Amino acid sequence: MHTSKCFVGLSLVLLSLLSTIHDAASVNAALIAQEDSTVHTSHSPTESTPTDKFTQAVELAENGKTEQAFLIAKEARQESTPDRFISVNYVNTLVTIADQEDESYDVKILNEAIQEINHLKATKAATGDRDPEVAYHTMVATGRLAETLMPRSKKVASSLMIEEGSIAKRLKDNPMYPKESLASLATPVYHQAIAYAIKGNPEDAFRCLDEAFDLGFVHFNEVLGNVHLAKLTDQNRLKKVTQVAEESYINKAEAWGRRALGDFKPFPFKLDVVGLDEARLESQDFPGEVLVVDLWATWCPPCREALPHFVELAEEFDGEGIQVIGVSMDNPEAPSTTRDAVSAVQKEQKLNFPIGLGDNSVTDQLPGKQLLPTTVFVDRAGNVRYIATGVQDVYRLSAIAKMLADESEAISVQTVD
Repeated sequence: MHTSKCFVGLSLVLLSLLSTIHDAASVNAALIAQEDSTVHTSHSPTESTPTDKFTQAVELAENGKTEQAFLIAKEARQESTPDRFISVNYVNTLVTIADQEDESYDVKILNEAIQEINHLKATKAATGDRDPEVAYHTMVATGRLAETLMPRSKKVASSLMIEEGSIAKRLKDNPMYPKESLASLATPVYHQAIAYAIKGNPEDAFRCLDEAFDLGFVHFNEVLGNVHLAKLTDQNRLKKVTQVAEESYINKAEAWGRRALGDFKPFPFKLDVVGLDEARLESQDFPGEVLVVDLWATWCPPCREALPHFVELAEEFDGEGIQVIGVSMDNPEAPSTTRDAVSAVQKEQKLNFPIGLGDNSVTDQLPGKQLLPTTVFVDRAGNVRYIATGVQDVYRLSAIAKMLADESEAISVQTVD
């Protein structure tokens, strides 16, 4: 999509957006305490739902029928009973339509998306103080809209990014938001820091950057390479703040790794699967090495998100006795059927470590039900020393791998028949 297009017509909507943006401290508690009056309706199996029409709109847009896609999406929104999730879905649909190659209706489509975000704010239900689920999805949709707008209007995009970060901060203080998921709020607050840098408010930018680091934002190289943060006049301060945050997080990751290894009960593990090259991929291929085994699938978005972390880890420890191995769990019952799909991802992501096609023999050795992605750390003696579920940053992956590699002698584990 071309990015030189002038965004005529956004200024009037921007005034509305700016009038609704406020800090958490200014939220009216009495309004927040009001009962939820949203009406939810059920649909018969044969009835066309708004979600069905949104899906249809996206398909039309992907086939180049942008105007028709926009009209169907708007019609679905207008016909639907008031529902906050429909509003969020509508915004995401509009952004997806606008992200197609046809620019004829960009202004109209994205103005509509901004108006819908304003509508969500006006309900006071998606600010982060009340329903954490709808607020989280509103935050994500707001961020998507801001990203799409950034090449066209930094002014409008930065206003949306400030709102995105404000929702994140309220969610942080919302007792109903799971504390184990606070790291998911770090990127929106980081976006808020970028927005303040664009607007020429350096102190607010640094304040938000500190808050993002505290929440667990760990893309330190991205901070130093960001073109908007690079315009802050005090670059020495930016480098120092980022360096201190990285050093602090490395220490936290190491402390986490020590606790993780200390609390885990080891057990033997043997990898034996078919590789992408159709040869066997086995534990014995890597004698005396620590194995970091990534269980993933091509259809799993978090798995795809995590793959670059393993690429970085493989580069960091190349030749140092630590081997990263990817095991696709796309179809454990018939792993060979997914070879082409896995190979495509390997090429697309430039994976620099061996890839196997996993079967049930892998997960049968692991306790409980394994969710994807899962990382299995195996020491030099072939014992599982820790299992990490979910996307792990490279600092945590590195911390445990280093500790296992630095052990003076591998532990022995006795098996009981």
